[in-house]
Amino acid sequence: MNKPQKRRTQAERTEASDKAMFKAAIKLIAREGPNKMTFAKLGEEAGVSRGLPGYRFGSKSELLKAVTERILDLWEERVVRPAHADEGGVENLERLARLYVDAVVAGSDLMVAQYRLMNESYCSYEELQPAFEDYDQRVRQWVVNSLKPAQKAGEIKKSVDLESFAVLYIGMLRGVAMQYFINKSAFDINTVYSRIEETCEMHLIP
Repeated sequence: MNKPQKRRTQAERTEASDKAMFKAAIKLIAREGPNKMTFAKLGEEAGVSRGLPGYRFGSKSELLKAVTERILDLWEERVVRPAHADEGGVENLERLARLYVDAVVAGSDLMVAQYRLMNESYCSYEELQPAFEDYDQRVRQWVVNSLKPAQKAGEIKKSVDLESFAVLYIGMLRGVAMQYFINKSAFDINTVYSRIEETCEMHLIP
């Protein structure tokens, strides 16, 4: 005789529905962009009542802010942190670039939704800017922190300004991603990854 399933608590049900709504929102934003996403579409995609997203988040603006923070947290967890190793230095940057390029090629909903929201934060949804500003600052600092010990040890050129190099490095990755999304057949992205490696080594290695 099968044992009766244990009933989930209210907190567990809330956590499950939130997870379903975040996943559905990321999928809808990646597929259609944030402008076309509605609470009704989100509820249907997530398999919850159409009224639940509005009840949980209050407004579309608050929903998009919550989704943006969720995306950036997941991105940092899945790409930025795995790139870090104790030895630091250029190897960390090359590891991050490899993970980033692989994510671009995979074209996951997480990647595409991040870019759509980032672009919209410049114009239609300016309330998203603080989340992207904070995230960019953290990633730039990650680059600096990865390189600083190696620079002190003489493994990286003393003349390199690490803060400005961090801006250049992130710009390379995002620029490649944008061009790839526009036209995947325009260039070989793995060849471009090799150029990213060479650029890092050329600027950093004595």
